[in-house]
Amino acid sequence: GRMKMMPGVYAVHRRYQELMGGRPLLQLSARDQARGRQALRALGVPERAWFVALHVREGGYLPQLAYHSYRDAEIANYLPAVQAIVDRGGWVIRLGDPTMKPLPRMERVIDYAHSPLRSDWLDVFFCGACRFLLGTTSGPNIVSYVFGVPCVITNFTPLGYGAISQQDLWIPKRYRSVREQRDLTFAEVLRSPVRSFGRTEDYQASGVAWIDNTPEELREECEAGELSLDA
Repeated sequence: GRMKMMPGVYAVHRRYQELMGGRPLLQLSARDQARGRQALRALGVPERAWFVALHVREGGYLPQLAYHSYRDAEIANYLPAVQAIVDRGGWVIRLGDPTMKPLPRMERVIDYAHSPLRSDWLDVFFCGACRFLLGTTSGPNIVSYVFGVPCVITNFTPLGYGAISQQDLWIPKRYRSVREQRDLTFAEVLRSPVRSFGRTEDYQASGVAWIDNTPEELREECEAGELSLDA
């Protein structure tokens, strides 16, 4: 079950770090770097610019996984965080697919999810070459992890787990009791089965709603700690 599996993942990561001496599992070759930089130029990103990859999960890519909607988030709430990156001289490349809500036009922001240049290879390159990945509980943060790229994982859920790597930062969604009309404390969640719920229906049946991170929380998390955006 999930509650047994996830601690095992953390144990494997610790052992992997010991064996690899902190080196990432995968690295981009010189050829990969050159090919990726060529794609960045085609998207309008200058040669020596640094960038952050952004992925905010929506349900359009895998509608058959509607029971995972608890992992979705609203892209509009991330705009202050995106602006914080731009204000520090970085670029933002938004990952995803064309079913996602388009981003408003912003300076140094590439809505790659709606670009004709989209490809599986380029998705992986962006995850492996970015300064860090700003994401949600979704697949791209795992790709960045295997390339040794730090992740800022937001709206993380289920609350009982977190990011795998020690270099990552993460903040969870909060939970609210629908019946009692109050927010649940972390202790209440972590001492109950809610901590590991993996289906939207599980939350609904238990009378628990989730509360997304606010735009201010997202911006502050993006600027926090060792993942400071200062170049």
